[in-house]
Amino acid sequence: MIKELQKAKVPFVVIEKNPETVEELFAQNIPVIHGDATHDADLERAQIRRAKGVVSTLNNDADNVFTVLSCRQLNPRLYIVSRSIEASSEAKLMKAGADVTVSPNEIGGQRMAALVLKPAIISFLEIVNRGGEDLTVTIQEVEVAAGSCLIGQTLREADIRSRTGLTLLGVFSGDKEYLNPPGDLVFRAGDRLLVFGTDEQVNKLLSLCGVSS
Repeated sequence: MIKELQKAKVPFVVIEKNPETVEELFAQNIPVIHGDATHDADLERAQIRRAKGVVSTLNNDADNVFTVLSCRQLNPRLYIVSRSIEASSEAKLMKAGADVTVSPNEIGGQRMAALVLKPAIISFLEIVNRGGEDLTVTIQEVEVAAGSCLIGQTLREADIRSRTGLTLLGVFSGDKEYLNPPGDLVFRAGDRLLVFGTDEQVNKLLSLCGVSS
């Protein structure tokens, strides 16, 4: 998790109860607070009211439920992802305020099955996800900002492929998801575009979407 956030250059802070782990993270120059994520005071120390998102990965579901509930009360605008160890806890976590729950056991089983059934696809996704200096392409999400020239245009009219070189994989518009979206789909402010291409191409799309790169 930490490596992925660092790779994406997203500012973050870790709340960790174990003092030895705190020292290890501190030695690696990773922003860390020695505290308990189930305590409101420690969430406040981590600037929870200014955060855009939270990932709760505590070792038991009861603590994750309590943390999610506290985070949601302190910052209603948060996007919250929570670990769910037991399948029976997923509903409780969602009621507490989680936007998404993740079950490591379930993901592990799905991944093992996919490695057998679709090895080439999994290999491709791993290469993209791993990134690194030698990899020139990435999958990114770009939001259409208010005032973007794309608003009101159909996918066909926007001609993103010709204008940026990117491959559009999907569009998330409100509560609707369009994978391999149709050409007559009309872009709206707030739409999120899932694209595949180089950083340079993504920067071109950011400009079209009215977002500073």
